Amino acid sequence: MYVPCWNCGTEAWIETQVECRDCRSVVRRCNDCVNLTGTHECAVYQVEITESDRLTPTTLSLSYKCPHYKVAPEALTRLQEAASKMQAGASEVAEDATPSPVEPSQAQQDAAEHALPDQPEPAPEAQPVRPQRRKVIVIGHRGSSTLAPENTLAAIRAGLDAGAAAIEVDVQITKDGKAVCIHNATLPRTTTGTGWVVESTLAELKKLDAGSWFGPGFAGEEVPELGEALAAIPAPTWVNIHLRAHENESDRCERAVVEAIQEAGCEKRAWITHHTRHGLYRIRKMMPKLRVCWISRGGESDNEYIDDAYYMGFRILQPTIHLVTRGFVEYAHSMSMWVNVSYARTKEDIARLLDMGVDGIFAGNPGLVHVVQKEREKQATES
Repeated sequence: MYVPCWNCGTEAWIETQVECRDCRSVVRRCNDCVNLTGTHECAVYQVEITESDRLTPTTLSLSYKCPHYKVAPEALTRLQEAASKMQAGASEVAEDATPSPVEPSQAQQDAAEHALPDQPEPAPEAQPVRPQRRKVIVIGHRGSSTLAPENTLAAIRAGLDAGAAAIEVDVQITKDGKAVCIHNATLPRTTTGTGWVVESTLAELKKLDAGSWFGPGFAGEEVPELGEALAAIPAPTWVNIHLRAHENESDRCERAVVEAIQEAGCEKRAWITHHTRHGLYRIRKMMPKLRVCWISRGGESDNEYIDDAYYMGFRILQPTIHLVTRGFVEYAHSMSMWVNVSYARTKEDIARLLDMGVDGIFAGNPGLVHVVQKEREKQATES
């Protein structure tokens, strides 16, 4: 189940995350539950929830232990206000964004020259893949979340123009079974709508404005259907589809995503990211050769995560930037696995990841990665 981070509003999958991958705050549970009374007592279980329990993960408040968990309306409003504050000034950042020194055509060439690991079958441990040591691939985070309203067609175009060799989009499922590009399970943060994506039809979502929150110049941007997004990403640019549907709706979302990929004919240049292993298994049954990436609990970067992913046949890893280390990257490379890191906001972030030798860098402004690369190439030449 996804719940919003109390601090920045980014939604976290609380079965697998103990902290927000965006701002690293502990994912709050009982504190925001509709069943927590003013006396700090759970109205369902008739037990007292201490101050510590209210604000930190507890066995009782994990959603798979507590089927009664539901975010209180006033808490949801507060969380969404916190998210809005985090987004304030986003348009100002976009105006100050450093332009990429790389032309979109060069980015497409970079994508064509890269070879992501093949998806092994049927015995993953017996089928290693060739190590990839070419120039790092630049992945546009939610299209280009710094330059345009995330997960919109405008963001995809901005990411391509900024030199992304791969574009990432987040996907939720609608009430009528359509895969749509939006990060949050709820609508208010990035649209003019209210309520939940899964309780809305595609037609209802298409009536919303998904761009004005970012800046007046993007007013009228729609929530795109996944098929529209795939059509806007030309070959040979890579596509990363991040499934974010609620666990109860995950299988419906998986089928819709696979159908969209088949219709777009982009299986060979796409990979799926998912938080759950059983979800990835279902996808592999539908499309055995489709590349898949498993995000581990909390985005940790340890050898156990690598070993688990390898022997389950998942060849692409996505650790969080806060936790990835050079040792993690080296160990993953020793097993011929691909390491994409989410995500870099600053030049310092990018430089650190380049020093580690990662394979892919998620960036809200893909052009900034190219700027850092050019600067480093110039310094190397001069020295």
